[in-house]
Amino acid sequence: MFAKGIVWEHNSHVGDARATDMAIGGVVNVSQLLREEKGAETVFIIGFGTHRGTVIAADEWGVAPEQMLIPPAQTGSWEEAMHKADPHDKFVHFPKHNRLLFQKPVEHRFIGVVYNPAYE
Repeated sequence: MFAKGIVWEHNSHVGDARATDMAIGGVVNVSQLLREEKGAETVFIIGFGTHRGTVIAADEWGVAPEQMLIPPAQTGSWEEAMHKADPHDKFVHFPKHNRLLFQKPVEHRFIGVVYNPAYE
């Protein structure tokens, strides 16, 4: 029997760390661990992002969280592309038949427990 679960995580945790700069430093995340344990074909990920707004986070580990302003998304990022397409909710699907269209790396925000706009 195969159990199912839902994990709600910051965007920095739901993408597979092996496809990011985190892998260079040997960092793993929840999505990578789930894909390694259960197989990539059994893990379905829904991420979210924002063009601008606010977030409750700390600017470094061990510091008290605070409400921070999220500046407008950088040019060329996923957040900017989605905002330009339509500033409202949308769904982007990457099934097997169109994955080859999305092989080029695209910048995105890294908002988690720690957020520092200088690292975008």
